[in-house]
Amino acid sequence: MQDWDNLRVFLAVARSGQFSAAGRRLKLDHATVARRIAALEAEAKAQLFQRLTTGAVLTSAGESLLVHAEAIEAQVLSATAELANTEATVAGPVRIAGPEGFVSYFLVPRLAAFVRLYPDATLQLVPLVRSFSLARREADIAITLDRPKEGRLTVKKLTDYRVSLYASRNHLETVGPIRKMPDLADRTLVTFVDDLVYSSSLDYAQPLLEASRNRFECVSVTAQIEAIRSGIGAGVIHDYAAQNFSDLVRVLPSFSAERSYWIVTHKTQRSLRRVAATYAFIEDEVRKAGSLFFKQG
Repeated sequence: MQDWDNLRVFLAVARSGQFSAAGRRLKLDHATVARRIAALEAEAKAQLFQRLTTGAVLTSAGESLLVHAEAIEAQVLSATAELANTEATVAGPVRIAGPEGFVSYFLVPRLAAFVRLYPDATLQLVPLVRSFSLARREADIAITLDRPKEGRLTVKKLTDYRVSLYASRNHLETVGPIRKMPDLADRTLVTFVDDLVYSSSLDYAQPLLEASRNRFECVSVTAQIEAIRSGIGAGVIHDYAAQNFSDLVRVLPSFSAERSYWIVTHKTQRSLRRVAATYAFIEDEVRKAGSLFFKQG
């Protein structure tokens, strides 16, 4: 099967699970997508997708073709990267997906330097509160809380970081200090919505949940921080994020938790100049930050 255009359509359908979504991504109408898939099925003499009312699911033949199609895609991307790397310009879109806290409170404040270095690159930031797929090209670079164990991925630990318990200065002056776990009994704990937590790495608040009677729950890290700053109660915040706010005070020194960030790319994307430059920039900024990820005191 030598028709890369048809294989490109096949990959888009396989990754999106829908003919219409694949068409939107490739800027093709539904009829063209259907015609390209039909051509592949005729050539393969096998049905590649099971058509359902909810979308398109790969058949066993489709799963087999997916392996070969991704191998061909890797060759195409590698050749494209070699051609691009003969040019000095870093250009084009780079989508970075990662936890909201890292993207909003660490990465964004440092990206002005990247934009000055590479004005022809277009960064697309996706602060995530869910899992996602690099294989489906939902991102070029991902920062993850858990180390991926499957897929054709390049995975490297980016940094360890610490989270601690914080409250606003005004809250502590009004209600009183928080020095030990029993002090949380009459406080509201600002935390995640439990059934919407997307990673087991976010389970660090359990001892606090047991000590506090009241909850204020929110999926968004930004909203949690603003709730804590407003005086609603105490909550767990990344040390590097808390340092942006002079009105936040680290409390209950006996409590903290350490976790890790991983930086991940798909092997077929890693050598693209724009992806490689962005990857190196993120790594360098994290390295320079050093102890920022572990606030003292």
